[in-house]
Amino acid sequence: MLFQFAPWISTGPRDKSHVRHCADRMTPYLRAFEFRNASWLDDRHRESTLAFEREHGLVHVVMDAPEGVPNRAHTVWEATSPELVIVRLHGRNAKTWSGSTTAAGRFNYDYTARELEEIAVPVREIAKRAGRTHVVFNNCFEDAAQRNAHSMIRILQQERFESIRVVHL
Repeated sequence: MLFQFAPWISTGPRDKSHVRHCADRMTPYLRAFEFRNASWLDDRHRESTLAFEREHGLVHVVMDAPEGVPNRAHTVWEATSPELVIVRLHGRNAKTWSGSTTAAGRFNYDYTARELEEIAVPVREIAKRAGRTHVVFNNCFEDAAQRNAHSMIRILQQERFESIRVVHL
């Protein structure tokens, strides 16, 4: 079960209570949490957020998205569950990230071969810390996700990583 918490869900007491409620309510299912508000993974809260995820058996979702936009958490390459790692690639289109009215417009981005090769390096490393790793492409404009997923599969197949699955939405 993937929970993507909106940018307005912060580390404030009321929001933390809501996040904890979501974690508790879906026990015993495997749950993955993706935070959009930067406060969850900033220098002040990163360790406590990761500790919370570990304590509750939650999968920390590693998010790739445009740098320098206001409604995005930091990318933290950390495995909090021994079962699963999820890496979600939303694209890096800063112009449409906050302003587009449709998901296809917001995630209108085609990763370059070089970007995918750079992303594959930490994917290979983090895959060693969990039983399975899912790389999910959410750059859902036209067929960008499908093409990028096929490219990532080719890159990752250069070395044998049976625990990594690459999917597109």
